Amino acid sequence: MVRSQRLELGIVSLTGHEDVGLSVQTLCHQQAVCILPLGHLLADKEVIEVQDLAGLPFISLSKGSPFRARFDEIFQREGVQRNLVTETRYQRTVYELVKRGAGVSIVDSLVTKEAETEVLVKPFVPELSWQYAIVQPHAAVPSLIVQAFSNLLLAHFNKV
Repeated sequence: MVRSQRLELGIVSLTGHEDVGLSVQTLCHQQAVCILPLGHLLADKEVIEVQDLAGLPFISLSKGSPFRARFDEIFQREGVQRNLVTETRYQRTVYELVKRGAGVSIVDSLVTKEAETEVLVKPFVPELSWQYAIVQPHAAVPSLIVQAFSNLLLAHFNKV
């Protein structure tokens, strides 16, 4: 929709391999983290490896999610079977289910808080990262409101 100029701006996640054919302004780079319920048996591990999650109740994003596709590829490549207990469209729902003890998961670190106290947040290996960006058509001059919104977003993510 941005490419066809039906929208002046989009906010997207990129893995770094896409040629989106649009002007791209990076907001932030993010990393996948493993989240566990408080008191989980993996709580003492500094880093969670994909093999650590074998057979554990796992809460997944729904099929069709680009994040889910990347996670699936890692588990398949490493030969690790997950025990999928539920799927949901939203990472925040995944977080809430983990908080209530329904299982473990891998989420975008933006979903967690810096001083997290409701779930355990652990680095995940192999590393999985992406960027969030503002995309706009190359040739179009953005409206004043789009310029102001873009500047607000950039300012917010530059101080985070």
